[in-house]
Amino acid sequence: HNLYGCQNDRSFRPSKYVAFYRRGAIKYLLEIVDGPYRNCTIDNTPELQKVSRYRNSNEARQVIFLKLVADVGPILNDTTAENGRGIAFARSQRYTTYEKIVCAKRTSELA
Repeated sequence: HNLYGCQNDRSFRPSKYVAFYRRGAIKYLLEIVDGPYRNCTIDNTPELQKVSRYRNSNEARQVIFLKLVADVGPILNDTTAENGRGIAFARSQRYTTYEKIVCAKRTSELA
């Protein structure tokens, strides 16, 4: 749907690209083409009506418009806790460079 919706108060560092971690991997790199816009609802942001998870809710959210840049994955998660157990790579926002993400095969290469 070429958009990302999240809670209104979520902060982001200025970035040109974004990638999402899901099910143990990063698969796509997307360019931020517009936004973020706060207080978006299905009434004032028609693009939200196209996304089934937002269609029946008029809760205000922050929206960023995206464009697919590349299939970079899968970049597999090999992040571990101090005890050696695997943990989710994106427990919070993480930032890296374009050069690292287009070449990486494992999340440890993104640090």
